[in-house]
Amino acid sequence: MTKDSSHHARALVLDDDPAICKMLSKLLIRLNFDVVCTFQGKQAMAEYRKAKYIAEGFDVVILDLIIPGDMGGEETFRHIFEFDPKVRAIVSSGYSKNPIMSNYQNYGFRAALPKPYNFSELREVIEEIMQVS
Repeated sequence: MTKDSSHHARALVLDDDPAICKMLSKLLIRLNFDVVCTFQGKQAMAEYRKAKYIAEGFDVVILDLIIPGDMGGEETFRHIFEFDPKVRAIVSSGYSKNPIMSNYQNYGFRAALPKPYNFSELREVIEEIMQVS
């Protein structure tokens, strides 16, 4: 899953669970991504802006919908989208009954990834949104 033969794609992950960040990082690395994991919405926004300013950017952003005690994926996405309307964002959550998960397009997300998911499901979602600019 590379942009070309010499550059890895880049992914930004927001999830409050370090174990999920670690697992997701391993899966994304298998898909040839360089990964930045964040645990808070403001941290994710700062990483996104920093990467954009130094012309690296992120090819994919995976945002956990619920971050207890902090800005979750929906609010974080709105801020990132204001900064970059071309962001390729995936919403992820274990709360499948949340309306954002079933109507993610209405909220601006490119895809939804219900937890738990496996490598094949992640790969399929990533490949789908990487094909559409």
